[in-house]
Amino acid sequence: MEFLSKDGLLAITPTIEEIEVAELGSMIRVKRATAREKNEWEAQTIGISDPDRMRELITTAEERYVARYLVDEKGKRIYTTGEDIANLGGITPQALDALYQAVLKVNPLGPVQKEEVEKEIKNSETIPSSDLLSDSLDT
Repeated sequence: MEFLSKDGLLAITPTIEEIEVAELGSMIRVKRATAREKNEWEAQTIGISDPDRMRELITTAEERYVARYLVDEKGKRIYTTGEDIANLGGITPQALDALYQAVLKVNPLGPVQKEEVEKEIKNSETIPSSDLLSDSLDT
């Protein structure tokens, strides 16, 4: 086995995985995250003290995570706007969960992030149902 050079290390680029989503009877393309993208996601979701912002992030987490990594044949994000992400929230929970699970296979959440989000969910107030129906999304 050879040692990895600086140039060799920097040449490691994210791949696009084609994943079958049996529940939906179709294939999707999922971009593997870069280290920067992973860090940006974690920075958005960990250590937030504003309960309203945390509530918003929790209620849209799956949609935002799916939107971040679903790509077309050229590797470009399919869902790019807040409206796109909000529209993902309008599909059935089973379909969204199937997409979310497929994205997690390629880009699993780290244990620290999962613990932090679970802790925040546990400590947050109950989300009023009217908040869940809101069409506004600031992403």
